[in-house]
Amino acid sequence: MSPLPFFQLGSQFEHVDFADLLELTKLVKFDIVVSRVSWLEFLRKRKIQTLECISKVRQLRASLEKLGPNGDELKAIEDRMANFEKNLEEVFEKKLSDLKIGTLKLVECRIEDLLKMSIENTPPFEESNEKGFRDSLIMFSILEAVKGRPDLNALVVSGDKLFAEGILSRQKEYGTSITVVEDLGSAVAHILTLVDEVLRNQRQKEKKEAKDLLLKNQSEIEKAVEKIREFSYLELMDSKLGYIERVVSLKFKDVASATWKSRTEDSATILFALNCQLTVLVSAPWGFLDTRYQVGGGQVITTGGTGKPEEKTIEKIVFGVAEFTKKNGDFQLVRLETDKSLPTEDLVKLISRE
Repeated sequence: MSPLPFFQLGSQFEHVDFADLLELTKLVKFDIVVSRVSWLEFLRKRKIQTLECISKVRQLRASLEKLGPNGDELKAIEDRMANFEKNLEEVFEKKLSDLKIGTLKLVECRIEDLLKMSIENTPPFEESNEKGFRDSLIMFSILEAVKGRPDLNALVVSGDKLFAEGILSRQKEYGTSITVVEDLGSAVAHILTLVDEVLRNQRQKEKKEAKDLLLKNQSEIEKAVEKIREFSYLELMDSKLGYIERVVSLKFKDVASATWKSRTEDSATILFALNCQLTVLVSAPWGFLDTRYQVGGGQVITTGGTGKPEEKTIEKIVFGVAEFTKKNGDFQLVRLETDKSLPTEDLVKLISRE
């Protein structure tokens, strides 16, 4: 899976969906990046909250001292909060670093371009109050970061419809591909969908690798199929064929499915299913299917087929297992066996990988 830059435009780190997102980074490689604009806004709000807290502590201490009790304990809390406010940016930048979240570089925008966008109400600018300057800086910073990289699967979180409209409308201009979701929960769901798709693609890739390795040994597969010399009536029963007088041949056609039962650096085992062509000699059904009735009398059972036998072909699935050992850097076939069925355990494994 290619890296998936994730641009978080909000400011809430203590959020269950955000915790889920961080957990996903342990399974899938992608980057979480906060825009410089959003980060400064986050710090501004935290500073306001800290100053409000300091003010409340001061008011509480003053009220307490008016009643007589010493307010030294509250003074100590006030001093700690003041020290926190002084180092607020450093504290949160460390938290950001510990979470392995990056800050997106602020792109340089021409004032003339932003002015024109504002005048023409080009998204993310709004017609009502000309709001959109900060969103424009965020938008262009993201677009510049993923310019010419549609393979990055960039994912942006924003509940602002005008912002989403603006950034999506410029994908082609910047030669990239961007998905915008409204919230963190949607972001987590989107990534999980991508992961599922990646796993399916990886599984298909592994199955193709197994099939290609088998086909390198096609002559051995054909020999193994030729060793199957007997079929029961139940294995060949098909009402559309009629009465089978003789099995003429069984020939390998293609590998229908293959999966790795085990694979290490030096050895591998592949479970597989083969599409084979079974040629049989067929005549008309026996007498109980060709019964004659006499007018005014009973039934006369014929005892043989009618008409000249003819050859027919049917598809037949043959199962097998192949073992390989690495020699001179390549896997070499050491054992290949086929049968009309697989042990239940192996059959389940083969089918479950479909």
